[in-house]
Amino acid sequence: MHIQINALVPELEAATRIAAAGFVQPLSETLRADVAQHLMEGCLVQSFTNEEEVVLGFAIYRLFEFVPDTRLLYLAGIILDPAIQGQHLAERSIRQAAKELRATHLGLRTQSLRMWVVG
Repeated sequence: MHIQINALVPELEAATRIAAAGFVQPLSETLRADVAQHLMEGCLVQSFTNEEEVVLGFAIYRLFEFVPDTRLLYLAGIILDPAIQGQHLAERSIRQAAKELRATHLGLRTQSLRMWVVG
């Protein structure tokens, strides 16, 4: 399956469905509100889509500028449908976002060993 990374915000219902699958949680209003909040806070949101343009994941980034020529790309969240995990999409997403936003540094917070390695 070929996955495209697009700079577009997924619809809230699709994003909530993906978050539920990725976090192995039931759909709920609490999860929907959390996803909505995250989507609004990003300066760049990417969607991962298949050939039929079905959204199967998304990543949310923020950009911080501390001093001249220092641009911190902060990965605020990434979630992928389990069916597309393991395809190096997080790495591709980070590289694409860093290039697009001309980032010089990367920051992320995670409890996932996989994401730590990607970072």
